[in-house]
Amino acid sequence: MVILRSLDVPVVGNDGTEDTTVGILVAAGDNLEENVVDQMERESLCATLWRCVDSLPGIQPDVILSRYGQNLTIKGCGDACGITAAEARKQHDKALRNLRSGENGKLLRPFLPDYAQIYSSVLVGNGWERFNQTWTSSTEQVALEL
Repeated sequence: MVILRSLDVPVVGNDGTEDTTVGILVAAGDNLEENVVDQMERESLCATLWRCVDSLPGIQPDVILSRYGQNLTIKGCGDACGITAAEARKQHDKALRNLRSGENGKLLRPFLPDYAQIYSSVLVGNGWERFNQTWTSSTEQVALEL
């Protein structure tokens, strides 16, 4: 049994040379916790997202499932769901709007990175009338709030 006392111990290769150390060959475990947390967040997002998709009205869940679950084109989604490509596009767009708004939006928003929330906040209230009332742009308003 070999006991190592240091990661700086040289490692002898097949040709008899010592060109590396134990420390270089040991896998870094510093990202293990981060990888586990990322995996748990992905699983939570998937569970929440598909639950939201299942709650959509009509044929929208089938269109989204075929588009993103089966990786089909819009035309392929239409064929799989028994509708035209134009209707599939319409249902796809409606489904995405429904996922962004209301209760679904509230459930999915925590999974967005901070910069995405800031960007979407900037897009709200950015018209000329609002600027005339506040004399600040929507970007400035969000920056001031932060």
